Amino acid sequence: MIKRRKSAAKVGLPPGAMIYTGEEKSYPVTIELSEYNAETISHQRDIELEQLKTKPVRGKIQWYRILGVHDVDLLRQLGERLKINTLVLEDIINTNQRPKLEDYEDYLFITFKSISAKNSKEFRIEQISMLLFNDMLITFHEGDSSFVNPMLRRLQQPKSRARQRGADYLFYAILDLAVDHYLAFLEFFEEKYERLEDEVSVHPKTEHVEKIQDLKREWSNTRRAVRPFREAINALFKEEFDQVDESTKMFIRDLNDHMLQVTDSLENQRELVTGLMDTYLTNVSNRMNEIMKVLTIIATLFIPVTFFAGIYGMNFKYMPELGWKYSYPLFWLVVLIVIAGLIAFFKRKKWL
Repeated sequence: MIKRRKSAAKVGLPPGAMIYTGEEKSYPVTIELSEYNAETISHQRDIELEQLKTKPVRGKIQWYRILGVHDVDLLRQLGERLKINTLVLEDIINTNQRPKLEDYEDYLFITFKSISAKNSKEFRIEQISMLLFNDMLITFHEGDSSFVNPMLRRLQQPKSRARQRGADYLFYAILDLAVDHYLAFLEFFEEKYERLEDEVSVHPKTEHVEKIQDLKREWSNTRRAVRPFREAINALFKEEFDQVDESTKMFIRDLNDHMLQVTDSLENQRELVTGLMDTYLTNVSNRMNEIMKVLTIIATLFIPVTFFAGIYGMNFKYMPELGWKYSYPLFWLVVLIVIAGLIAFFKRKKWL
C-alpha cells in the first residue's frame, strides 16, 4: 500500500499557494519574544499577532519564535503584517522543503533541518526557518523551541558575545547550534554502526538485514538534510548581504569549515554503511560453508559404516562371518578403526 503524501495536494496550484505538508497538530501556534541589548533582556510568551512589531526597536534586538507552522491563516496574517513574500511563506509551511538560502530586499531567508536528540537512543529531524531583518530575527519552528534552548541560556549571560552583538550574530549562532547537533548525530550514528558491525561479525542473523536497511535510511535522510544546508552556508560565507555585518563573517567562515567537516564525515560513513551489508553476506556465507563442511565430514564418516551395514544386511544364506562368535565386536572394531583413520586423514589435510 502506497502512503499518499500531503505534497500531492499542491499539484496544479499556483506558486505561493500555502499548503501545510507536515504532521497533523492539535495545539495552537504560539509566539514568543526575547528582547535584549548589552544591558537588559526580557522574555514574553503567548504574544498576540497584533503585538508583533513591524519594525525593529532602536537599541534592542527582537527575537520572535513562532512555535508551529501548521496554522496557515495565522502565518498568512503574519506575512501580510511583515510584508513577507508568499513564496517564503510557502517554503516555511512546507516541511518537506529542501534547505536553502535566499536574499530579499528587506530580509534574509534560510530554511534547514535541525537534528536534535529525543533521548539517548533517538534523534528527531525538524524544519526550522529564519528571517533576518536589521536588528530583528524571526524563527519558525515545526515543533517546540527546545532546539534553541542553549541559545536562550547564553542570552541570559550579560557578558556573552550574543548580548554584545546584533541579530546577525544570533542568526549565525543558531546555525552553529544546528551544525553542532549534526556533529553529535554523526558520532551517535558511528557508534550505532560499530555496535551493529560487531553483532554482524560475531553472529549474523536475519533481523540484521532490517537493521542495516534502517541504518541506510537514516544515512540517506541525514544526507538529504546536510548537503543543501552545506550549500546555503557556503553561499552565506561567500556572498555579501546587507543584514550580515562584516564582523560576523569570520564566525561564518568557521561555521563553513565545520560544515565541511560534517559533509566529509557523512561521505566516509556512506562507505561504511554500504560495506556493512557485504560484511553480513560474507559472514553468512562463511557460516554456511562451515556448516556444510561439518555436515559433509559427518556424511563422509558414515559412508564406510553404511557400506559395511549394507554388506552384512544382505540375506545370503552362506556368509562365513554370520556364524562366527566374534563377528559383532569385530564389526564395530573395524568401523571404529575406519572412522578414526578418516578423522586422522582429515586432520592431516587440515580439513578439521
